[in-house]
Amino acid sequence: MSSPSGGKVAVVTGSTAGIGHAIAIALAKKNYIVIGNARREDDRAYSLLAELHQHSQHSRFVPGDVSSESSASEFCRVVGSLVSGVDVLINNAGRTEPTSITSFDAGEWRKQFDANFFSAVLVTNGLLSLVQKCHGSIVNVSSVRGLFDSGREGVMAYSAAKAALNSFTKTLAKALAPNVTVNLSSRDLPRRHTWKGLQRNKWMLGEKSVQSNASSTRTKSPTSQSRSRKTRQ
Repeated sequence: MSSPSGGKVAVVTGSTAGIGHAIAIALAKKNYIVIGNARREDDRAYSLLAELHQHSQHSRFVPGDVSSESSASEFCRVVGSLVSGVDVLINNAGRTEPTSITSFDAGEWRKQFDANFFSAVLVTNGLLSLVQKCHGSIVNVSSVRGLFDSGREGVMAYSAAKAALNSFTKTLAKALAPNVTVNLSSRDLPRRHTWKGLQRNKWMLGEKSVQSNASSTRTKSPTSQSRSRKTRQ
């Protein structure tokens, strides 16, 4: 078992609003012990935890800015002190800000990559041994803006960071096969903070389907029969 209480554990970064919040609640309803996360332990965090406890009393909230290397490391350390394994890791943390090449701001471009790409890399690295211990699943939440021909000029850094995340997800699936399942979820929800969800699609996590509020695209390893051909390219 992954936790002291014997339940399965899911870690969801960026889970106090939007897609992350919906995923966290959906997993709690499926009897996962959810470890939520956001940069601050504020009213939204308390609200999330209260809602999680309606379905999963052992769920926790661990604050931390996972776009920062030191903060992400501390977040992973705290998670490791709470549970002995992670069955599902959802890398959802991210943010969108206007960026362009004509009014270039290198600092803002770096922030976009830190928030939308490196956050997933840092948390995956920090929790990898716990996920491997459970033969678990990793889901990276991306965007259609990261697809080959779908980037937007007004959010160039965000689009590029999500493209990097898409590539990272595919190569990660190859690297961790066959013991860990790696998936990619792409979405196009420009008003993310107002998104409510319709409870009509599913996250595919290994052999299990977990009800969620987002549209998903599987990205799987080529060495497993359940892996998609896209990953082999």
